[in-house]
Amino acid sequence: MTKRTKAADQALVEIPPGYSLNARGQWVPDERLTELDRACDRLATRLTRRCVGASRTLASLKALCFADLDAHVVMVGAAFGVRLTGRSGGVAVVSKDGLSRVERVVSPRMRVGSAILAAEALLRECLDERLAMPGADPVLVAIVGQLVNRAEGCTIAPSRVLDFCRMEIPDPRWQRAQHAYRAALESDGSAVYFRAYTRTDPRAPWEQVPLDFSRFGPGDEAPTAEVHHAA
Repeated sequence: MTKRTKAADQALVEIPPGYSLNARGQWVPDERLTELDRACDRLATRLTRRCVGASRTLASLKALCFADLDAHVVMVGAAFGVRLTGRSGGVAVVSKDGLSRVERVVSPRMRVGSAILAAEALLRECLDERLAMPGADPVLVAIVGQLVNRAEGCTIAPSRVLDFCRMEIPDPRWQRAQHAYRAALESDGSAVYFRAYTRTDPRAPWEQVPLDFSRFGPGDEAPTAEVHHAA
């Protein structure tokens, strides 16, 4: 009787009896495995299998949540004689007792385009002059410094660009730089999020149901990962 490798979703390889396959693809006699080797193998395999199963369950939950909410939107439109598509923007639905709430949030996504190079050159000139002046605004200097002093290959967060563009600076050259940064911001579609909330009393604040692995401590027992869909 032969054993099989435990690699999930990969072609199973026949292994001769009394041997195990290591990471290098070599046959290793079972008697050469220490108890620590066996313990490591069992732990890594068991936990990985559970995580793969949880990931698949979460993917199914995500699809179910979006599909049910989309169907609800279509039903509401039909009740009023209006034809709505399931993904018609954000929507929130609250239970009759006011203790459960689900919502779909649509958030636009932005990216920084190639015009950022011209914007950086303009801003660097302005920054060098402003730093040489007494009483330079430290907040402005900090924001601008984050925009122009980035490491090679690093990207700029669109939020930083927006912070700079919102500042009112009565200087034509600074305003040209702001205009260049605005031109560098490009639409990159939208992200759609599903969130669920609960509370124990209709007057209490909503508490989001955590679906994010990082929000749990080592001893917490709960499901994980945020339901998210990129449009």
